[in-house]
Amino acid sequence: MKSGKAKLTLCCRTLAAVTFLAALVLACQASSDAVRLSGTIRTAVGEVPVLAHVHLVDVEGGEALESVEAGPGGAFELAVPRAGSYRLVVSAVDHEPVRIPLVFGGEEAVELHLSLRRTPFYDDPEVVMAALEKPGEQPAVSYVNLERRDDGSWTKTVEDLKGERLRYHVFEVAANDRLVNGTGADAFEYDGGGDYYSVVAVEDGRAEVAFDPAALPPASEEARPVVDSSSPAIVRAYEQDRDAEAVAAKERRESQERGDALVERIFQAKQDGDEERWSELHAQLVDEFGEDRRFRVYVNTLNPRKRIVVGKTVPEFELALLDGGSGKVSDQSLRGRYVLIDFWATWCVPCVAELPRIQQAWERWGGERFQILSLSFDEKPEDVGPFRAERFPMPWLHAFVEKGQQSDLAKELEVFGIPCPVLVDPEGKIVAIQETLRGDKIFDTLAEHLGDGASG
Repeated sequence: MKSGKAKLTLCCRTLAAVTFLAALVLACQASSDAVRLSGTIRTAVGEVPVLAHVHLVDVEGGEALESVEAGPGGAFELAVPRAGSYRLVVSAVDHEPVRIPLVFGGEEAVELHLSLRRTPFYDDPEVVMAALEKPGEQPAVSYVNLERRDDGSWTKTVEDLKGERLRYHVFEVAANDRLVNGTGADAFEYDGGGDYYSVVAVEDGRAEVAFDPAALPPASEEARPVVDSSSPAIVRAYEQDRDAEAVAAKERRESQERGDALVERIFQAKQDGDEERWSELHAQLVDEFGEDRRFRVYVNTLNPRKRIVVGKTVPEFELALLDGGSGKVSDQSLRGRYVLIDFWATWCVPCVAELPRIQQAWERWGGERFQILSLSFDEKPEDVGPFRAERFPMPWLHAFVEKGQQSDLAKELEVFGIPCPVLVDPEGKIVAIQETLRGDKIFDTLAEHLGDGASG
């Protein structure tokens, strides 16, 4: 028999061993609570991006829990909790973001290597716009049209800046309709949405905004990003996600083609003067595509019962003028001159983009024979004054439309979106609408009715 002392010693050793094993198990469990995810990011042609990030996103909340900037060689590393559903968003300057479902088995560490697809930039864009962010200034965001140079690049010198730096996006430059970084930059900053700001220094209150297609990185013939991982589950999840998106994209294309063909048939019936066929096809368009934003403009503009069409009299309206006093403006008070009625808002990007041309039109024709009436869809009438003081003087008539898009006036004048320009002749007849008054076409349309010179 063992003595009591020996038994006590054995018991203590056993307890120590059990304690050690329990601690080891807990340590292993703690270490397995997260997976170490590491890898590299490359461009479409295998180069290291100018700037790239990986963002761990909570699938349920949609929020980025952690963002890590890729280091030398495009390398990254982060810890991903096992508990929860996550998606990795990978972004890089001049490239489209990639979203990868994270699926883990029992691995302690997973490698992930990516080759990104370059943003589908247009080779020769027709127009380039920039959204400017000016910290500490009002308005904090403004929009400008860039000017094309003979070499195909686009630039704009922004003046009267108060800060030390300016950051901006460009848009209308890529087939994916995203706001992306310009090519002229002293630095880039992630914008929180999968793309980047270009950042430029402000000197003497001026900064240069630029987009040069020739300065873009080369593209690859690979139509999709390439994702390679030590975890087959992640590769399968990404491929399934990608394939599902490809099916959805194919369905969107086919739907677009069917809708386009139907619109063409409506245009033909309208041109042929076949009102019965026109009404029948329009009803089909409303039934099949009435809720599709891609065809909303055709649902509205090709309505055979429209009131706002060339040749019809503009509906009656009366509004209080914004520039003080008790003055009012109405369809009757505007008789005797051509009037451009422009529905707009200070927050509307395309509306603001049209203002330089509308301003030029006013300088060229404004006077006894031509007036402009800007009807604001802003949240409150007080929004218009500061915009005019700081951005565009807009020295013509202004009024505020209470309830904006939901107002009776918007319904009466069939305003389904802004900007919405309508040109009315001295007798109150509509002579031009929408696209014929957008972009540079406004000058040809006004010249047709008012001649080439100033109206005085």
